[in-house]
Amino acid sequence: MEIKLKGGIHHLSGRMDEFLDLTSLETLGSPIKFNLREVTSINSNGIRKFLSFIVKDPKRDMEFHECTAEFISNVNIIPQILGQPPNARRIKSLFVPLTCESCDRSENYLIVFDQINPTATGSWEIAPVPCNTCHKPMSLEVEPADYFIFMEDVA
Repeated sequence: MEIKLKGGIHHLSGRMDEFLDLTSLETLGSPIKFNLREVTSINSNGIRKFLSFIVKDPKRDMEFHECTAEFISNVNIIPQILGQPPNARRIKSLFVPLTCESCDRSENYLIVFDQINPTATGSWEIAPVPCNTCHKPMSLEVEPADYFIFMEDVA
């Protein structure tokens, strides 16, 4: 995995796996800002190494930008990836998997945290997103209750 600092944000690119090395970031102050857009895959060893980095300094504040669906899936299983205590508001932006049933088109659409809204039933939703091809509303490819589990700590 490669880490590049751009505009105060650490851009991670490549595979988050057993070769993940974040030691160069250990001496940095708060907040550490991560951009995960270019993370191509994540395995259990990579998550373990990432989590190990996070728990070394539990008071360090962090931000997560352009989180991939795969990263969000891992956060839903291991919320401590977001730091201690786990805080969904540390996720500043994330990709949501959308599909257009009209033209059978899929895309990962970038939203900011504030675009996730509570529903009357206690779940979460995002505002309708028009398809770039046919302009009809796209829908989430996953169940909102399953995808937005990380939002449970948001009041």
